Amino acid sequence: MIRCTNETYKLVEIERANARIFTKKSSEPTAHFNHACQQVKDWQRYIRVNMRTVQGEQKLEGIYEPTGVVIMGRSEDIDTDQARTRWNDMKNNHEHELFTFDDLCDRVRSLAISLRRLRTDL
Repeated sequence: MIRCTNETYKLVEIERANARIFTKKSSEPTAHFNHACQQVKDWQRYIRVNMRTVQGEQKLEGIYEPTGVVIMGRSEDIDTDQARTRWNDMKNNHEHELFTFDDLCDRVRSLAISLRRLRTDL
């Protein structure tokens, strides 16, 4: 669980970097990937149904309809045109944010570059 600066929350499901997102033969999402997405949905439902308990006992004040993030696999394993097309479609249309570990590293690198620029501009 991450509390964002805008007072919203994100549920983050982190799977192994070596877990495949797509099957090798048909470029269909793997059961492991589908299970990771389902876990986020299950936690979202739990929070929705038990909001007072979560807010009080877990000290997550203001939590309401947290968004979901799934981090799994490596970009190099999305290795066919069909898999790349599906991945891009899923990232644009999925109910959760989807990242490979490489996507996450790229975002951190970009943030670091931006912060360095900001520091030198001051």
